[in-house]
Amino acid sequence: MKLSEVPVAGTEATAQVGKIAVTAVSVVRYAHVTPSAALYERGTMATWSEVKDFIRTNFTVAFEDANLMRLQFDAGNGRSQLIVVMGLETGDEFSSVLFFSPFAQEGQISPSQFLELARNTTFGLAVVAGLMGYVHNAFLADLDASEIRIPMLAVTGIADQTERRLGLGDRL
Repeated sequence: MKLSEVPVAGTEATAQVGKIAVTAVSVVRYAHVTPSAALYERGTMATWSEVKDFIRTNFTVAFEDANLMRLQFDAGNGRSQLIVVMGLETGDEFSSVLFFSPFAQEGQISPSQFLELARNTTFGLAVVAGLMGYVHNAFLADLDASEIRIPMLAVTGIADQTERRLGLGDRL
């Protein structure tokens, strides 16, 4: 499957282990990164549109539509790593942005291996459009620049590290 063909219509964070469905989710706060002063005009970035503007200004976007951005990061040593950023606007304080970076296609590792990965990370795990990966979710209402930049870099870093550790090559 080519990156341009990855359909992202929603998220699923449940893995099936026998007859039990297990969901792994976590939310983490990060250290402050000093962005440009323009990002703090209102004190927070409270809309998906502002998040997209920040990402476009600071990163190279490979694909974009109304609620989704796809970026390809250079992971070093000739490797690259996909990250998908999705805006989930609900019209209330629960609107959020989701950062997803895959490391395997569904079926490349067992459900127990997938769940084992949750033991040593502060990120959630999700299966999105047949891709298994790390996920971080942040509410838009009080989002600042560091809560965009740091999760994007951290989620892609751990996804690439996991892809290498599992011996899955550099497909994502």
